[in-house]
Amino acid sequence: MPFARRLIEKFMFPSRWMHFSLNVLAMIVASEISEHILMRNGINGAYPPEADSIGIPLMGMMFQNIGALLVLLFGMSLS
Repeated sequence: MPFARRLIEKFMFPSRWMHFSLNVLAMIVASEISEHILMRNGINGAYPPEADSIGIPLMGMMFQNIGALLVLLFGMSLS
């Protein structure tokens, strides 16, 4: 039980290290989900194979991830 109590306290009052770890974990999960969605759309024929339209959603997701990272880093710097 002491381990669970320490873990709960870490989430109640997170340190910078905990913020960083959660941000990295969230970025890895978002990247994996994005890759899965793109692969599934490619297999289902959502993107023409001879066109360069696959770059549009890739760049959109990249800009969204960079924007989210900047917001999270700003939030980390406030605490």
